[in-house]
Amino acid sequence: MQPDIQKTTQLTKKNVLFFARFPPPYCGETIGSQLVYDLLKDDLNITTLELLDNNREIDDGGKFRVMRAIKTLGKIYTVLKLVKSERPDSFYMVPAASKLGHFRDVLIVLFVRPYVGRIVCHIRNGNFHDVLSVTGLQALSRQFIQKTDYFIFLANNL
Repeated sequence: MQPDIQKTTQLTKKNVLFFARFPPPYCGETIGSQLVYDLLKDDLNITTLELLDNNREIDDGGKFRVMRAIKTLGKIYTVLKLVKSERPDSFYMVPAASKLGHFRDVLIVLFVRPYVGRIVCHIRNGNFHDVLSVTGLQALSRQFIQKTDYFIFLANNL
């Protein structure tokens, strides 16, 4: 199965790897990713890697399923392979709102940190503090925060 990777390239521009959800489905998160991409695509070389499978239902997150775990490991491998081969200047991601997704995000940040210039996390959910406070993941969450260079918050209440 070929991952959903798209690329725009020009020689003098900085390279960015976007690891996010893009439409469809059309929801706040996917539309937000598309808007950020559209704002930056003319000024940066952007490689996009779709976070989720296109056939996944929007409200199906946060539940453990073996096949999803296997696919997630495949996505982590693809991200690591891309950052190792392309050495992007920046890695842009939208952290998950679920506990399982947060664990995936922590692993990704820890794995990609040595290969990218900066990591940018765009927070789009109001329960980010709760996700960081998950029992048993606090130490990993601290590493996640320390290894991330920038956090973007859409609103003061986030």
